[in-house]
Amino acid sequence: MDLDPSSPAQASLFEEGSGVADFTAAWTENSDRDAATREAEDRAAHALERRRMIRGLLLVGVIVLLASLARAGIGRAFYSGWWRQW
Repeated sequence: MDLDPSSPAQASLFEEGSGVADFTAAWTENSDRDAATREAEDRAAHALERRRMIRGLLLVGVIVLLASLARAGIGRAFYSGWWRQW
């Protein structure tokens, strides 16, 4: 069924405050947005997601390093005089 605002039976659907009118207004507003604006927003969102992923991977790496050091023991991982070997 197609919605027709000129139809008397369906006119109440398109009155202000009705769900269809609100949806139609939001749809029109979003579809009128400039393509460059959407592309810039997408790039910003991808950059933010990339930063979050890198931070998460670094955090996982640090946690694994600390857990392995704790498991091996500091004395075993860094034996006495280890700095003289370089």
